[in-house]
Amino acid sequence: MVLLSFSGAVNELVFDHYKKILGYSNKFGSSQSRLNPNGCGIRATFFVSHEYTSYAQIHWLAAQSHEIGLHSISHRLPEIWWTDKANYSDWVEEMIGMREILLQLTNINGDTPVIRREDMIGMRAPYIKPGGDNMFQMINDFGLQYSSSIVAPKSDYPLWPFTLDSKVPFDCANVRTNKKPHQDSSNGNGKGNGQEPGQRQRRQVESLDNYMTDASQSLADERKRVKRQSTFAGKSLKCPTKSYPGIWEVPLNPMTNEISTCHHLDQCVFPSQDDHSDSSDIVQFLVENFERHYNTTRAPYQINLHVQWVLNSNRVKALTKFIDHVSKAYPNVWFVSFKQMLDWVRNPTAANLATNTFKCDEPGKVKLTSCNRPQTCVVKLNTDNDNRATTQEQSKKSDARYLQLCPGVTCPKAYPWFGNLLGSERNLKTVLELVQESNSNDQQQQGQQTNSAAVGQQQSQTTAQSSPS
Repeated sequence: MVLLSFSGAVNELVFDHYKKILGYSNKFGSSQSRLNPNGCGIRATFFVSHEYTSYAQIHWLAAQSHEIGLHSISHRLPEIWWTDKANYSDWVEEMIGMREILLQLTNINGDTPVIRREDMIGMRAPYIKPGGDNMFQMINDFGLQYSSSIVAPKSDYPLWPFTLDSKVPFDCANVRTNKKPHQDSSNGNGKGNGQEPGQRQRRQVESLDNYMTDASQSLADERKRVKRQSTFAGKSLKCPTKSYPGIWEVPLNPMTNEISTCHHLDQCVFPSQDDHSDSSDIVQFLVENFERHYNTTRAPYQINLHVQWVLNSNRVKALTKFIDHVSKAYPNVWFVSFKQMLDWVRNPTAANLATNTFKCDEPGKVKLTSCNRPQTCVVKLNTDNDNRATTQEQSKKSDARYLQLCPGVTCPKAYPWFGNLLGSERNLKTVLELVQESNSNDQQQQGQQTNSAAVGQQQSQTTAQSSPS
């Protein structure tokens, strides 16, 4: 399986480039030319950040069954804020707030929703800076199912996604070593050294076309614990320190060549740096790293992109050549979303059954939506010195922001932001405040129902007592 992912804002700067990569031939929708083996269009995952995003374009992508993931509201700097300063409530506000903004600004009032809360099950930490237990507790508490935020060590054997029932299957410390991977020191009861709760879910890792005849060896390779050999991680990763049963991490396996190691393509170094260079070295790089996955563990091969990559026509051409090459040379390879991949990992099937696992409604066809003429809302973003939303009277900074929305989506009164996901002018609420308010209302309703039932019961008893015997 190949996982195409795009991180950041979606807008006019990148939208047509994304469509070209995915095989949509023109701006107004047509047949998708890049297809999976069952005739369905290839799928991608978009980890979306809020600022500068066109929610009309998110509407279109969601309608075509591409996965929408979470990448924060603010995507703020400095990068170390996410690891060193962001607490639990910050992660909730950034990620769950982003989920609620997507629901609020993407779906058209009165239409069938193109995206639902239960569809947005995954997230990626900004700058690939995981927030440790604060981040994973947020994932656990608010119904997300996976993160793709931890960079795996450089290795000849790419890692499969793993659950956090037990330890991360490698050392998160940035230890530079040339030692070979050594066997996990688990005591055999799923508790790793007798200290970690839970038990790692055993997965039967087999290829879609049954090339993997020795699944037990593949599983053993995956479970080896290795020291980090990353050449790009400046400090230790902030991994979880306790168990989060059922939560998945989809690690970013580094891509390598003789001059660079990278987890996003735009971080890789190539001789072909401009629009007029030969792109063959990039295609070769992608193919070689793909074959390292395909010929060893068959772990999903991630191609992670930021905006910098798609603005270079030479690099877009190289990526599309790679997709076309793999689709033709490897008829058992599927380009799927993270959600589709995890569905398969949980319930693996043979190649002849994968057509049903990765099915679509109309193979190769673009779904028409009622969002063909977006509206633009001009609203104010009022913030304090900590880049938190405030009212206009209390703001230290006030800027105009433009929201591109589908017709039928109500323009907010203010720009939705950290601390004001509803875009209110007054009475600004955070996610946790809204949750507390909702819980309080539920308790009041339950209390009223209990009181009503008690009154009804007392009236029945009074009636029975006053009735003649």
